[in-house]
Amino acid sequence: MTIEIRRLNDSTHSHIVHGDSLYVHDFLGTPTPPEQLKSFITMTVYLPGYNNNLVEELPLLTWQWYGDQLADSLLHHKKTVRLVGNSLGCMISLYANHKCSELIQEILLYQVPRFGVLREPVKKKYGEIADLLISREAYLEFRETIQDSIEPRILSVMDQLGWQKLQHLYRGAALSDLVLENQSITTPVTWIDDGRFSWQHPIEAVEALKLQLPSLKRVSIEKHI
Repeated sequence: MTIEIRRLNDSTHSHIVHGDSLYVHDFLGTPTPPEQLKSFITMTVYLPGYNNNLVEELPLLTWQWYGDQLADSLLHHKKTVRLVGNSLGCMISLYANHKCSELIQEILLYQVPRFGVLREPVKKKYGEIADLLISREAYLEFRETIQDSIEPRILSVMDQLGWQKLQHLYRGAALSDLVLENQSITTPVTWIDDGRFSWQHPIEAVEALKLQLPSLKRVSIEKHI
């Protein structure tokens, strides 16, 4: 099972060139970048579990597994690129860097998610959701409880995935975390700050990342696009 990488404005084109900027999307997101990031993204990453993969073919979809798969794809293409990660994509990008830092010019992080101690309530919540999603009927009941508090685009993705893939994605997310101990990251890493934070993406997550990556830079989104 491989990760697909396609040109932003031409999904039939997958040829990577040196200097391309690859967008890695968020949890329950799509390969289409947010408008505020589109101007400097040239290619998008299509993650297994969000496409036509059969559920029974899917491994445990953790951050690290995705990162390993992205690294393998970059090693296959042998081109130096920039990674632009959004939430889930932040962690995938950092894990990919463990295996192929020589091919990554820069990592840009947008909406840093909870990790480490901060992630414990997320793991518990996502594990409970995965346990709950045992049938289409259970999914519809769950959907009804969250539909007024979740973005329409995410609801659309959930409906398209179906309860079985959704259960698989939540299970992988419940078992995901970021471990950077004893890892020396020399690739430049920049946090893109748009001034917005949420329960899933608190300022504390950025502060925790800064402790592990003292060289982490910050840039406002207005200056970077």
